[in-house]
Amino acid sequence: GSLRVGAASTLNIYSIANEEGTLGWGYFPSWINTYGLTGDGVVVDYRTLPGGIAAPYNEGQTLTHEVGHWMGLYHTFQGGCNKKGKRGDQVKDTPAVA
Repeated sequence: GSLRVGAASTLNIYSIANEEGTLGWGYFPSWINTYGLTGDGVVVDYRTLPGGIAAPYNEGQTLTHEVGHWMGLYHTFQGGCNKKGKRGDQVKDTPAVA
């Protein structure tokens, strides 16, 4: 069965023990058009949460980072920040970084 609850506007957060080394991931809003609600939400390795053993990544910032993606934010270096016509995270007041 599915763990997912709510509509696309409901943030579902899943915690796992990911032995592959990825700290977490978040689905972008636009992905619903392709994948539907399957997989919609944010997944984090529970060891990255405050008190977890994934130092130095155990302060909860992975969850914050992935929720940003779920809300549609890209990395500030997305798309090559110094290339003409590229806007990094696509937020005009955020400077692009390498």
